[in-house]
Amino acid sequence: MVAEDDARRRRRIVVVADEPLYGRALSCFVERASDAEVRFAGAVGDLGAIGERAPADVVIWVADTVDDETMRPLRDIRARRPEIGLVVVGRDIDPSALATLLSADPHGFAVVQRGPDTHPVDIEVAVRQVLRGHSSFDASVMDRLVSGPDNGNGPLRELTEVELTVLALVARGLRNEEIARRIDKSTKTVEKHVGRIFEKLGLSAGRHPQIERRVAAALVYIQEQ
Repeated sequence: MVAEDDARRRRRIVVVADEPLYGRALSCFVERASDAEVRFAGAVGDLGAIGERAPADVVIWVADTVDDETMRPLRDIRARRPEIGLVVVGRDIDPSALATLLSADPHGFAVVQRGPDTHPVDIEVAVRQVLRGHSSFDASVMDRLVSGPDNGNGPLRELTEVELTVLALVARGLRNEEIARRIDKSTKTVEKHVGRIFEKLGLSAGRHPQIERRVAAALVYIQEQ
């Protein structure tokens, strides 16, 4: 009965932003688009109340700069309330700070690079993914996270040169069909490469659904750069 009540209730989304006008406008848009209960909770510095005085299923965190210092409240939320999904929206994103947060638990986490072409619908789509327990990464964010070849240490040392190339493209968010076109191979060949990558990285199908395995493999690649 409790599970049925939880399934029927409206999802609760909290928007936190240092730009009040943008934060309120985004709250209104997401509420209309998602049929969720959305409220604007103020500035980024007010994140401490999330989970206690401000119950939430998802937090949309909007900041100009995403670095190690500004992400401390998010790490705190992740530690206290790991069931709360996080959608990070930022202009200047520090890859190392992002990878540190993701390494703890990549599930229910989305990142949207905010730029002149970013539309609120991009954020709303990310919210939908997070509500399903999935992860979502803006392609431009992945491009910044993925840089340079493997240094020969860590879990990537078992991968062949071709597998490293495929993994780098997976980390950029490309699907198998797109990867096949990039490396001039068949989709079936790419599927075999991806399967071997999962096996070598210890990502079993039983413990990790396909989409989570791709995200987890991407995170391994990111952390090894």
